[in-house]
Amino acid sequence: MKKSKDIIKTIVSKLSHDQEIIESVIDFYWSSVRKKVSSLNYHRVYLECLGDFYVRLKPLEGFMKRQLFYVNKLDQTNFQNFPRYQEAKERLEKMERVYEIIQSEMNRKNQIKNERNKKD
Repeated sequence: MKKSKDIIKTIVSKLSHDQEIIESVIDFYWSSVRKKVSSLNYHRVYLECLGDFYVRLKPLEGFMKRQLFYVNKLDQTNFQNFPRYQEAKERLEKMERVYEIIQSEMNRKNQIKNERNKKD
């Protein structure tokens, strides 16, 4: 896979546009891709000609542990901290939902593999 610097050089040479403009467009594009993946609305994002980008299980588990620690640490009785508590709790619920989706997808794949191995 090419790095973004290589892609930028190729595009600049082909289109003969300013390198800063090309870099800005590519940075904007990748920031929107990162937002889609990190929003946790979906566990997998497909980009045509680039493939699937997905939330990985191990890092998600680490994020969930840290988020749970943060939620438990926040004082929800304090009026000023309550919005932060609500936001952190919602983020944790999204992570848990995506975690369940990933687990069910892994279980489904393992079940298919097991059925395929039984036939052989």
